[in-house]
Amino acid sequence: MNRLRSALWPPLFDGLADPLAGVRIAADAEEAGWDGCFVRDQLCRREPVRQVADPWIAPAASATVIERIRPGPMVTALPRRRPAEVARESATLDRLSEGRLTLAVCLGGDRFAGELSRTGEELDARRRGRMLDQSLGVLAAVWSGEPVRHRGEHCTFDDIAFVQRPGVPAWAAGMPVNAKPIRRSGARRPARRGRRLAHRTAPGPDGLVRHRHRVAPECRPRTDTARRVLRDGPAA
Repeated sequence: MNRLRSALWPPLFDGLADPLAGVRIAADAEEAGWDGCFVRDQLCRREPVRQVADPWIAPAASATVIERIRPGPMVTALPRRRPAEVARESATLDRLSEGRLTLAVCLGGDRFAGELSRTGEELDARRRGRMLDQSLGVLAAVWSGEPVRHRGEHCTFDDIAFVQRPGVPAWAAGMPVNAKPIRRSGARRPARRGRRLAHRTAPGPDGLVRHRHRVAPECRPRTDTARRVLRDGPAA
């Protein structure tokens, strides 16, 4: 039976927008025995945000100090990003992390902080779904290392190749009440293999305690470590 894996998921806001803070958290997470240290790809939230970091540059900095755990954005609203940029960024970060990058993708939404409407992005969920599926298909082709020729509703590739083998694991994320992301993750398997992910928000260190009973007993000490890191900051 496969061992249950666990990861930290800090937001890149305000005090955690400092890339050096993210580096220290990733190093602490690896030392504490976590399996991943992912970062949130968000621009805003309900409460005012004064600083925000980039979800690709921050894990790139962390990748220089970790040797075992997996980095990556968690989760990227792929419809608001150009597939060519994601292809280059993911290929570069995967090499920097020695093949340990995990890319989690989703539709994105306006539900929590109006992020899409505040930045002029597509608001229709069905259209974003088509954009997401098309981007995943293009990324799978790009990560194969073969030249990509694609003309679709939302993006075009004309004989472009990125050498990236065996590719990047892609997780499809969604709220637990929505089964479509799970079906999408099973249907789309870019590069190595797709994974299934139910995205749930547990805000702040106290949120981790409320959801502690949902994880296996052997992983609960790691949850306590995460609460300490998020509450008190990484060890000096």
